[in-house]
Amino acid sequence: MLQAGPIEKFDVKIKGTSSYEDTKYSDIVVVTAGIISKPGMSRDDLISVNSKIVKEAAQNAARHSPNSILIVVTNPLDAMVY
Repeated sequence: MLQAGPIEKFDVKIKGTSSYEDTKYSDIVVVTAGIISKPGMSRDDLISVNSKIVKEAAQNAARHSPNSILIVVTNPLDAMVY
């Protein structure tokens, strides 16, 4: 996005953070929060843990940027975006 901005004539600010306050008034919020699958961990186990993490992240992002587009890229992806 940063490289395409001058060519496509748009300005963008991209910031990686672990503070929800930093996301205030964002147009787009990308959620990457979650744990990776550990040896012996089932898909259901991963869903159980990561759904709680993603729920909290989504609620906090929505509180600070209620009009943002929320993109979730946490595994298992299909369950997390649902």
